[in-house]
Amino acid sequence: NEKIIEAIKETDFVIDSLYSDISLGTLGIEAASFGKPTVLAGYLHDTVGKYFSSTKSISPACYVHPNNIEEGIEKMITNHEYRN
Repeated sequence: NEKIIEAIKETDFVIDSLYSDISLGTLGIEAASFGKPTVLAGYLHDTVGKYFSSTKSISPACYVHPNNIEEGIEKMITNHEYRN
């Protein structure tokens, strides 16, 4: 676990799951504790807006539809302001 924590600290963001039922898993929570956002995908993405009234309520992640994971990763790489 120490090696994973050190790797998280050295990166700009984390890529977690392609098919996640939640918008942030345990790896993403660990990354968030070090100020690192996470990219993950899942089918809940289609309805997540129903459960949160504000994007401030959503975890520090780029949660996309599984078909759009590459776009989510690209957004994290190219958009420094969004990533932060």
